[in-house]
Amino acid sequence: MTSDRQLIDLTRRKLLIGAGAIGLASAGAGLGTSALFSDRESFDGNAVVAGTLDLLVHYESVYNGAPAENLAPSPSGTADGAAALFYTLEDVKPGDSGSVEFCFELNTNPAYLWFCTEGTADAENGQNEPELEAEGADADGLGELDDEILVDAFYCDEDGDPVDGGEIASGMTLAEFLATYTAGAPLNADAVAVAPGAQTPYPPSAEPGVTTGPCLCIEWELPAAVGNEVQSDSVAFDIDFHAVQARNTDGTENPCCEPSTTSLSTGVADWQVLASPDGTTGAAQAISAHPAWYPNVNPNDPDVPAECDAEWVNPYGGDGQTDQPAGSYVYELTFVAPATTSAANPCTLSGTLATDNTGRLLLDGVQIAGLGNANPADFQDPTSYSAAVTTPGTHTLRAEVENNPSPSGEPANPTGLFVCARLDCPCSVRDV
Repeated sequence: MTSDRQLIDLTRRKLLIGAGAIGLASAGAGLGTSALFSDRESFDGNAVVAGTLDLLVHYESVYNGAPAENLAPSPSGTADGAAALFYTLEDVKPGDSGSVEFCFELNTNPAYLWFCTEGTADAENGQNEPELEAEGADADGLGELDDEILVDAFYCDEDGDPVDGGEIASGMTLAEFLATYTAGAPLNADAVAVAPGAQTPYPPSAEPGVTTGPCLCIEWELPAAVGNEVQSDSVAFDIDFHAVQARNTDGTENPCCEPSTTSLSTGVADWQVLASPDGTTGAAQAISAHPAWYPNVNPNDPDVPAECDAEWVNPYGGDGQTDQPAGSYVYELTFVAPATTSAANPCTLSGTLATDNTGRLLLDGVQIAGLGNANPADFQDPTSYSAAVTTPGTHTLRAEVENNPSPSGEPANPTGLFVCARLDCPCSVRDV
């Protein structure tokens, strides 16, 4: 007799949090949840009937301390088979807050529950005069609202009260929360955050309409101190819930996760200039390579991966041949490793570094690549690197570049940074 293990998915739901004017700042949010089903199959001749697995999600949303009264058709209720929108807010202002509670009705077998997130929209929606003055001209069409909304997630009871020791996420920005849980995280019937495979499955409900196990509460706040930079911005995301049968499984099967590859390269990711000799800071600017730099003098360098998508950058832009101040330049990029990241299940950061003149690359303050001792070939001969990322959450890549004084008689003294960076993250496995 064989067991056909089935993975049962829940329809995605959407939370839309938008912002209009500050003081007039608006935000809309919509999130829904729906049911998880399995087939019921009958084998009449042998009187064998397959079991069922059916997850219903009870949800309730609150906005500024009261039941959400908004544009969503169902800000509270029970979802079974179709996505249910719980937030559609038009006029969220700094100082506003809200929450949503998800409780689970599981019929009729125990199951491992998972949740995962996915950002689906992040829009600037144009810039009025106050927003333009607050943040400068938009360069990428992406809004700042998801970087300003703060999120807490925790296990709670049916009344929404936190369970002692049940913290899942605290003080994350919405952007960090979405990135951290895009690869999923297990929900634990013991109401304690644990690694996949260490969680306890949710038991079946005692009867229809009765929830089982701890609920999941998510609270959000747009702090009162937030300024005009979020005017008119909007953000949308999905939250998925999944149930996987507990019988004959160990909880490590991750229904949310697919192996992911993210480019963190200069000229692609949002590298920022933190320091320069003349005080210029802000977004790193892509430049064309100087004729003496890679790849112009060494296009087939074996240390540069074939899929490298990096561009040379500096604080100023231009053609890479313009004279720039001698001295120290500092560049940084933050990125998020998913919640499934661990020492037994690490992400891998790999790529290539080249600089004009000398430089080094650091991951969370630890050097992972370095170039030269005033070696003029630093900009011609990139060096490769690889490092493990073993903890979930926010990490920092930092590049430090020293632009040496120009030799006497040289027509120009340019500087630049070239970082190929690829973050590869596998799916969750047992963390032992």
